[in-house]
Amino acid sequence: MAKVTILGAGITGMAIASQLPKNYDVTIVARNIPGDPESTEWASPWAGAVFMGMDNSNEREQKMQLDAFWVWWKLALSHPESSVRQVEMQDLIDSSNLEKVWYRNKLPDFRVMSKDELPADASFGMSYKSIILIPPVFLCWLKNRLEASGVKFQRRTVNSLAELQGMGHDILINATGIGPRYLTDVVDDKVQEVRGQTVLVKSKFNKIWIRRGKDYTYALGRPDGTTILGGIKQFGSTVTNVDDELRSDVSTSPSVMGAITRLMLIEI
Repeated sequence: MAKVTILGAGITGMAIASQLPKNYDVTIVARNIPGDPESTEWASPWAGAVFMGMDNSNEREQKMQLDAFWVWWKLALSHPESSVRQVEMQDLIDSSNLEKVWYRNKLPDFRVMSKDELPADASFGMSYKSIILIPPVFLCWLKNRLEASGVKFQRRTVNSLAELQGMGHDILINATGIGPRYLTDVVDDKVQEVRGQTVLVKSKFNKIWIRRGKDYTYALGRPDGTTILGGIKQFGSTVTNVDDELRSDVSTSPSVMGAITRLMLIEI
């Protein structure tokens, strides 16, 4: 029986564990574990989290994304308690057209949006069915499922992969997100940190609305009656404190507010 150690208990580490053969002896080692109090030490609980096809994907990446999409799609039907839901997505991409969209006609209810549905300055948009989930709920649900199948969790702060040599594993999987940049025996300077900042509001908005291009903005309507507003990308930033000026910019973004102008948003 293969013995596997996975470093990292975020969505990446736990998703990997869920796909391994059931007869493997799997241990997930992590500083932060689903169910912990809120913390900015790790990213998974703060994700959007939705499915969106990524631009400029090669053939292998396209297949990986579509395979993942259908897993999420089926999960929404079979396990609603996981918080995964099917939802309409409006996907606007500036300076693009249908021929550039590799996932055209590959997702449910795919169609090109009419000019009447787009902001005045937007040139192209698509509507299709996607999925959305509530990260804190989903992470705890997946952790419980893994533990029920025999996966073990061990809380530990790790500064190098070498510290795990005593685990006795046959395979070690590094699923630490930006961790490879800081693990002392890896120090991968190609890993790039990107800071985002979002605003969580109460809302009846029940769609995903994303605009990619000159005005990168999004509104992600979750099944619990909240919506994530965002559109901030700060490359190379490691600041975890809330920037009040950015917070105001996100909350009053004309692109986002124009998309959900008929809905009252009450900030949490």
